[in-house]
Amino acid sequence: MSQIGDMRERHKREIEELQLNCPHEELEGWMKECWDPAHGTGREVRPCKECGTVVETKTTALTRATHQTQRRQHDNGQRSSV
Repeated sequence: MSQIGDMRERHKREIEELQLNCPHEELEGWMKECWDPAHGTGREVRPCKECGTVVETKTTALTRATHQTQRRQHDNGQRSSV
């Protein structure tokens, strides 16, 4: 394996170990979850400040309403303005 491949594997294992052993005591504030920039999933998440593991998730009423509007517009062949 190349040197960069070895480094990627080593860091992947280190991150996995950190996330498994982290007590998740301090969390970030709620933030919008996106599957791609500007493409929200309809959920908000709170990751751990130390390891980045998503510890809490929620769907807000506003987010749910926006998502439903976008789905209706998509089903009707309209472009979303949101």
